[in-house]
Order: sequence, then structure tokens, then C-alpha cells
Amino acid sequence: MHNQSKYYRSESTHIELADIISRLDKKPDALAPINTPNVTLKDMAESYRVINHWESIGLLNDPREDGCKGWRKFTIIDYSWIAVIKKLRSWGLPLDKIKNVKNSIFAKVYKENDCVSWLEYAFLRTTVFTQKNNTYLIIYSDGESYITNQSEIGLNNHLHNIPSDYLIINLNGLWAETFPKKKITNHFENFVLLSDAEMGILHPLRTEENSSIKIEQSEDGEIKSIQKNKRHKIEKVEDIANMLSSVDYGNITIKKQDGKIVLAETNKKEKV
Repeated sequence: MHNQSKYYRSESTHIELADIISRLDKKPDALAPINTPNVTLKDMAESYRVINHWESIGLLNDPREDGCKGWRKFTIIDYSWIAVIKKLRSWGLPLDKIKNVKNSIFAKVYKENDCVSWLEYAFLRTTVFTQKNNTYLIIYSDGESYITNQSEIGLNNHLHNIPSDYLIINLNGLWAETFPKKKITNHFENFVLLSDAEMGILHPLRTEENSSIKIEQSEDGEIKSIQKNKRHKIEKVEDIANMLSSVDYGNITIKKQDGKIVLAETNKKEKV
């Protein structure tokens, strides 16, 4: 399989994951609603024979205790994974490759913190925190897989980190079809993730050297834009050229005193 470290994770994804992990550290049982076995086979379209086969080859874990022959019950995460299996089988992906998909997305997002897997992260992102942009699962020919988003896919394509052909599943659409009547969000009313607009503010706070950031909001409280002010140190002519090229749209202020530049500042306004 490919080296997973080659897939570049954006700073915004790391910030988002840190936000989720921080909340789970404070409330360890927050994922209990999606990891409690309460879905039976009658809730699914799969036959006992198919489920038995998938369990026998390791695609599914048997939720029953050893020696117990009672009714199977699955978690919401299991149900979500079964939906992915069905989609991949409909495309003809071999079962051994699907097992590699399982290994990729059931892995924990960070080895040093085992509180959330990539599949759990994707489920929260698509089903609970629906203000987020679409979440995708990309699958290579050998089954190596990544939970990702459109901007990361574009970035990794640009960096030539992924092959030219791969399978892709829009998990928002897949799970919307899988859980049309499930009221999952009711279990997460107090578990609010940063919106994309809030992420747009946090990202420059952590990654850029601005002297100040101002936020413009609409009447209903929605974030419309951010204004970033940055002071520049001017020591030579090239520094002025670099400052000018750093602004696509905005204001540039240069003040001189006694023939010397005492203030050089850029003011950029960006929609979030």
C-alpha cells in the first residue's frame, strides 16, 4: 500500500481535528450515540447470508459476545461502513481491497490520541455538523483510502501526491440516503463544531503574522468577511515590491517622516 504520510493534510483540517479532539477529551462519552449497538438487520437491506460472509472475511466485526447467538445489533458507525461497502461492491471493487479501505478509515486520526477514527470524524462532519463543506472518501486501486475534502483533493493533485485515477464517494450524499429518517443530530445538540466561516478566521490567526484582524457580520450574525491588517518592515526597495505583490485587492499605506518610511501596512478584505 502507499505511504499514508504522502497525503497532505491542510492546516484547516488539523485545526478542525484539534477542535473535535479537544471537545471529546472534555466529554469522552460524546460518541456513545453512534457507537452503541442498536441497529438490527431488519433496519438494513442486507441478508443474513451477506452479513455472515462479510463478518467471516473480516469486513465486519460480530458485535455479539463470544458464544452468544442472539440477534445481531450494529452501531451507527457500522451501518455507515456497510453503506460504503455496498457502494464499493456496486462498483466491482474486490473484497480484499475493501478490507484495505476498512483498515484505512477505521484507523485513529492521530496515533498518539485514540479518541476518534477517520470514519467517526467523517460521520460527525457530514451528518451532525452539516454546515461543513462536503466530505469525500477517495480510494486507490489497492484499497488505500483517505477521508478528505475537495480543497485537499485539489491540493494533493497539484502536489502529485495521489494517482491520476481513483474512486471517490461523496459521503454527504451517501449517508443522507442511508439515514433519511434517523434523528442523529439530537444526540449532539451541545457538540458544536466550528463552521467554515469560523475556520476562515482561525486559520489566519494561527498561520499568518497580522497586526490585527477585523470581522464583518451580517444583521443575522453571519460572518461576511474578515479584514486583515499587516505591518511590513521596509529596509530596501525590494521589500516594497514584495508588499505590493502580496495584495490582490485592498489598501496599502506607506508613511514617511524625515525622508524615511515609518509605516508600511497592507489592508486586505476577504470574503469567508
